[in-house]
Amino acid sequence: MEKSSNEDKHIEQLFKSVNIPQIPEQQIESVVQIAADYLPVERKRINLWDIAILQLTTTSIVFWAACAAFMAITVLSISSAKSSLSAVGIFVAGAPVPLLLSLLEVMTTRTPAVVELEKACKYNANQLYVVKIMIGTVLNVALLALVTTFTSQNLITPLRMFLTGSTMMFFIGFLALLVATKFGQSLPVMGILAGWIIASAMLFENRHELAMMLLNIRLFPLLIILGVSTMLFIFSLHAFSHQLTTLDLGGTC
Repeated sequence: MEKSSNEDKHIEQLFKSVNIPQIPEQQIESVVQIAADYLPVERKRINLWDIAILQLTTTSIVFWAACAAFMAITVLSISSAKSSLSAVGIFVAGAPVPLLLSLLEVMTTRTPAVVELEKACKYNANQLYVVKIMIGTVLNVALLALVTTFTSQNLITPLRMFLTGSTMMFFIGFLALLVATKFGQSLPVMGILAGWIIASAMLFENRHELAMMLLNIRLFPLLIILGVSTMLFIFSLHAFSHQLTTLDLGGTC
């Protein structure tokens, strides 16, 4: 009993003799924030726009070159098309190509920033696919505007062609978002996009009635359809962005 008491006193004296520095609260918060940023956590608040900005700044130059090449090929194809019916088919069939390029860029390139994100498990592949679909859809519309401008002399109704193409692109983006958020993989999304290209090419090659029907849609109904497609795309994007605030992290990237 006396031995135990002596040990307690010895331990107490050791504690008193050790100089334990006081760490400022600000320094503790800084260390905690660094750990939250770089270590896997169960849940963490994240922002879809932060991921999008990071992806834009780290996108490979090969991707932009491929988009420029696609735009040039599209302009040449429409300029050499025999009629506006063929031009409609090119617009519809080529709509998913920038989206495919966006997903391929995720799969084939690994910039240091993306590698760091994957190691820290801060973002998972599903989030990157959704961001790439968002960027690809917006890029689609920008490319469509340029293509329409460069080929306006070869088109009977350039504005109607632009609205028709934009409607298709937002609808395709909506479908891609649904598949990406449900399966969390790129292959099902790429399968949908590739299927759209093949089916559109076959339909517009053998059935000119479909192209004629698209060209004959009145402007007001076309604007309504465009508005619906755009709202579906925005709603899907908003739903996924809201889901990110409580998305599980720390798993396999």
